[in-house]
Amino acid sequence: MTEYPQKIITIYILPLSIVRIVSDSPLTPAEIVLQDVAEHRIPQHLYKYRDTGENTSNIFTQNKLYFAQSQQFNDPFDCQLSVDTRCTKAELTQFVNRNNSHFSRADRRKIVEKYLNDPSLLRHVVNKAAYDSLEKTSVCCFGHDNLNLLMWAHYGDSHRGLCLKFDITADPTAFVFPFKVRYKDSYPILNHIRAAEGVSVREIITTKSKDWEYENEVRVMKFQDTGLHSFKKQALVGVTFGCKASDTFIQEIKTLASDNKFENIEFNKAYASQSKFSVIIKPV
Repeated sequence: MTEYPQKIITIYILPLSIVRIVSDSPLTPAEIVLQDVAEHRIPQHLYKYRDTGENTSNIFTQNKLYFAQSQQFNDPFDCQLSVDTRCTKAELTQFVNRNNSHFSRADRRKIVEKYLNDPSLLRHVVNKAAYDSLEKTSVCCFGHDNLNLLMWAHYGDSHRGLCLKFDITADPTAFVFPFKVRYKDSYPILNHIRAAEGVSVREIITTKSKDWEYENEVRVMKFQDTGLHSFKKQALVGVTFGCKASDTFIQEIKTLASDNKFENIEFNKAYASQSKFSVIIKPV
């Protein structure tokens, strides 16, 4: 078999390019979020459970939310996939051309032939490209309400913390792009060669084990660096304190909100129901 120059071999580990998922839409990303809310694909209000730590206080002093990479998630099975590399020669050629346009046409043809002759290499390349793309995507996770006992226990510091309520129509740009998580028994089977750019990463990030179905999660994806991203203060419209939240913590957060000019927040507190396994929300 012909040996190819080293420069062609290096292309095997280049990541897939990340492009805007809705690049064919005439709407801006923010307009798409508003449309999704109006057509009930995404809820208008998203909830984020937080503990009593410094990072929670920083949300009020910085009006920023932290977007994490998938490697930072608490579930090691999160963002896994089963790779499917079945494709025609034409599909493979399109895939190689799309991701390696800086190579000559002749070199790209050689890469296609090498993949066709070595399916295990192709599988390795596609798998690594998917995860390289995933590393360029950051995520912030939200729930659907402030009533979930397990979410309070797992993410609200055993009911001592709080739950933030965001109105995403007040700042749709901050919540580009939101997707509901789907819960399954098996990893998603994805063919990155046939899939449109960006779609594969979305499918990986929005598929979780059925064991997590109670979270009813919405994930906001950003195709940029991990870290803090700003939101407009008017988007934070509610704070619910857990049923074990201390008076000191409640006052601390209310003071931070006031000092930092959060003017749209309704403050509530969760109380344990006396008759069933639930919480009752009352103003505080």
